[in-house]
Amino acid sequence: MFRSWPLQKVSFQMPYFDELHLDGRHIPVWKMTTFAHASANERWSLPIDLWGKGEDFYWYCNWGTCQTTQLDKRFVADITLYAKLLRSFSRSKPYVINKYDFYRPRNMMAEAAALGMMAGAIAVPYGTKEDRRVMLRYTNFLKTHRDLFASQNGKTVSDVLMVHPRTAIHHGRADGLEMIEVAGRTMLTDHIQLDFTPDDLLKTTDLAEYKAVVVADSMGLDAQQLAKYEAAGGHVIAVPRTDTAARDPLWKQVGATVVAGLTPHTGGTAEAKPFRDQLLKALANRHAQFDGPYTVEPHVYRQAKQLIVHLVNYNRDEKATGKAIVEREAPIAAPRVGMRLRLTPGERVTQVTFLDPDADGRQVVEFKQQSQILTLTTPSFLTYGVCRIELAVDR
Repeated sequence: MFRSWPLQKVSFQMPYFDELHLDGRHIPVWKMTTFAHASANERWSLPIDLWGKGEDFYWYCNWGTCQTTQLDKRFVADITLYAKLLRSFSRSKPYVINKYDFYRPRNMMAEAAALGMMAGAIAVPYGTKEDRRVMLRYTNFLKTHRDLFASQNGKTVSDVLMVHPRTAIHHGRADGLEMIEVAGRTMLTDHIQLDFTPDDLLKTTDLAEYKAVVVADSMGLDAQQLAKYEAAGGHVIAVPRTDTAARDPLWKQVGATVVAGLTPHTGGTAEAKPFRDQLLKALANRHAQFDGPYTVEPHVYRQAKQLIVHLVNYNRDEKATGKAIVEREAPIAAPRVGMRLRLTPGERVTQVTFLDPDADGRQVVEFKQQSQILTLTTPSFLTYGVCRIELAVDR
C-alpha cells in the first residue's frame, strides 16, 4: 500500500489568513493583521523565480488552525484558500497541505481530493475496526476513480481571480490579507468559483478567463494590464483595508470598483454585503451557480470531454461522541445540491453521473440543457460527492 517517492520536497508552514482570530493558540489576536501573520510562510521573501526552485512537490502545514469547525460562526475549518494559493504557486507540480485534522478523516480526504491535492497526508485513523473500514472505503474510492484526480483534477473553471498582495507584504504592508480573507470567505460561502494567485504571477496570467479580478493592494499590480482587462469588459474590484489605500489613484487609473470599509473577519456574513453586491454585478452569465448550504463547497474542473464537479460537505454534529474517530466526526448528510453550468458553444451533455464513497456504484442524474445552460440537481450525500458531466461537441 505504501511506496517511497524519489522526490525532493520541503515542508513549510502556511497559517496566515485570519481564521487565526478564531483559533488564538498559535499567533495572538491582533486588531489588524501584522507582518507576523504575513511572514508565517517561510518562503514569504523569495522572488517568484526562486520559489520552490528544484523541488518536485510541495508539502505545507497549516499549524492546526483549521482543525475544528465552529458552525455557529459559519467557520467550516477548511483549507480552501490556502490550497488555491498553493496550487498557483506550484505551477502544475504536486502539492499537499497537512492540516493536522485528527478529527474529520472523511472530510480531510474529500477536501484534499476535491482541491487537487494528495489525500491523506497525515492522520488517517486505523485504531478501531470502524475507522479502518471507512478509511479503506475512501482509499479504494480514490484508487478506483484515479482518472478524475489526474493533473490536479484538470483545469479549474472559475469566474473570479483573487490576488494575494505578496509584493506589499515584501514591503512590510500586511493589512490587505484581512480584506482578501473577507472577499475569499464570502465567495466560498456563496459558492462562487475562484482562483487565487500571488501578484508576482499576475503578469503571466490570462485575465480574459475571468469575469472579475479582486485585489486588496495596488503595490505589485500592472496598471496597464488591469486597464486593458477592464477595457475588454472585465471588472476589477478593489477591497482596500484603510482609507488611505482606498484613495490610491491607481484604482481610478484602471477603472476599478472600490469597496472600502469592510470589517475584518466578516467574510460570508451580512456585513460583507457591499462586496457581495458589487461582485454579483460583475458576474452576469457566470460559469457556475449552485443552490446549497454554506457548509457545502463545490469545485469545478474541465477535463477532456467532461466537466467534473467535486462537492465537499463540512456539516457535522460537533458534540458527537464515540470510540471510533469516524463516529466523533459525525457528518450530517448534505441536501440535494442544484447547479447551473454554462457550457461552451457546441457542447452537448450526453450523460451525468454522481459518485459517492459512502454509496454503492454510481447514480445517473437527470439534467436539462437549454442552449449553453445545463441545470441539474445532485442526490443527497454524506461527505463527498463527485458529479461527472460527459460532453460531446456538435460540429
